[in-house]
Formats: sequence, C-alpha cells, structure tokens
Amino acid sequence: MANQPAQPWINLGTILVANPNALPANLEKWLPKYNLDDGLLAEEHLNKFMVAMNLNGVSHEDFVIKLFPYTFQGSVGSWYFSLPTGSIRDWDAFQEVFLAKIGDDSTIASLTNDI
Repeated sequence: MANQPAQPWINLGTILVANPNALPANLEKWLPKYNLDDGLLAEEHLNKFMVAMNLNGVSHEDFVIKLFPYTFQGSVGSWYFSLPTGSIRDWDAFQEVFLAKIGDDSTIASLTNDI
C-alpha cells in the first residue's frame, strides 16, 4: 500500500467522498476547539461539534470525520494523529473510540502515557 495517505480517517472503500465545494466558508471561525486542559468534557465537545455541523449544513459523513480532528488541540491532537492509517471507518466508530479514550474516565496523564 505504497502512497497511502497518513490520515487515519482514510478508507476509500467505506466513506462517501462528498463535493468539497459543499463546505461552508471560514471553518476556523465556527469549529469549536477542544483541549483537555480547558476542563470541557469530551461529551460536551462532541455535542458542540455536532451542533456546529448542523447549523452550518454539514451532513456528509466524510466531512464530519475529516473536520472533527481540526477541533483538537494539545494532547488530544497528538492522540488522534497516533491512530493507525485506515483505523477510522465511520463516524459512529470514531465517536466511540474518541469517547472511550478521551471521555469522562480518561485523564490527561493516561492519555499522555498512551502516546
């Protein structure tokens, strides 16, 4: 699998690739940010993210999966980019992995140790 992209969400056989022109402008302004140090629960961030997706008309699973990591800051981003290529097959699985790793039972120390 030479030339396979380094992004974990890539799995061309399972994700519908939507028209990139369907994305709203100024993503950096309306995407919520998530940093473990800010004290926001992972579940709350996930809810804020989904509200932002809905308010901005983003409904393609491919876009949702690709945009979610751009909300990560600090150790959460490091965790995400340590995932194996092709490990994220759909949004439901991604949510489950994210909440299992970053949710209420996780701590900054445990996340850092895993990286």
